[in-house]
Amino acid sequence: MPLPQEPFRLGAFYKEIVGSKEPIVMQDLGTNPKFLIDEFPLFKEEHIVSAARFPLVVDKEIRGQLVVGYRQHHEFSSRELRLLSSLAEKSSIALANAQLYDNLLSRERDLEALSGARVKAQEEERRRIAREIHDSLGQILTAIKFNVEILEDGANFQNPEDLQRIADIKGLLDSSMAEAREISYNLMPSVLVDFGLVPALQLLCEQFSNRNNLKVNFHTSGVDSRLDPIVEVGLYRIAQEALNNIAKHAEATEVNAQLIGDDRTLRLTIDDDGKGFRVRSFELYRNDRHGMGLVSMRERAISFNGSFALDSRPGKGTEIIVEVPMIRKEAHG
Repeated sequence: MPLPQEPFRLGAFYKEIVGSKEPIVMQDLGTNPKFLIDEFPLFKEEHIVSAARFPLVVDKEIRGQLVVGYRQHHEFSSRELRLLSSLAEKSSIALANAQLYDNLLSRERDLEALSGARVKAQEEERRRIAREIHDSLGQILTAIKFNVEILEDGANFQNPEDLQRIADIKGLLDSSMAEAREISYNLMPSVLVDFGLVPALQLLCEQFSNRNNLKVNFHTSGVDSRLDPIVEVGLYRIAQEALNNIAKHAEATEVNAQLIGDDRTLRLTIDDDGKGFRVRSFELYRNDRHGMGLVSMRERAISFNGSFALDSRPGKGTEIIVEVPMIRKEAHG
């Protein structure tokens, strides 16, 4: 039984009973001069005459009481006391395990909160870098190319090698500008920001198909409006990582991607017909560079109260399923 929060009277005998870490056997309570019945309302209500009390100790602290009482005089046998002592010990272990479980859940919630904050900070940094590349580096490269072209038009180059150097510089600038645009887009795709998740996933699948010579089937239903930006970015990153993993490891010939929504949930499913693999605990992937993408996808899903499931077997391909709450973008957002 739990410790009383507000005992009627806190006498010496009550303190002895409740505060002791040793078992206590109480006989003929009604005639015991130390026993004050009002200190033990449960005994009073149940007319308890004989009782045995065993403390439930966790981390050297009393967390509860195991009490067995009789309404008539009872002599506790050695066998009874051993049985009750064993039961109290098992109850203490159960309490300790429950406390460990609660601590573990609390730790997981803290880690999920930290993971969510880290993911959010990463995306904010991606946005900042993408803007810097687009606005600063892109403009600088454009200005350099413009000046090179002025130099080319105004100069009277007699040496063909000089003309070739100018052409090479312009070619390097064009390549650099294209790469800067691609880096900026990958950091924060403009189609995702401007038009939302469905067009962004459609384009991602098309580009992936063309780049890797794979058939990619994309299907969507139930997503007819913009979603919360955190959800849009998170699901886009998960799809991006899943497709990257397929390109690197799957040896697949066909990929299916689906985004299905209803009033409550949004489900992203991506599967392939590749070589598959034997699924392990996610904790084992943390120290495996090939598995960090799986850990990243799971952390992203959890960061906005979603779930991540992985199914794969050797020779049977791989499927990931992400389910998140359906959170639509606010009208003024």
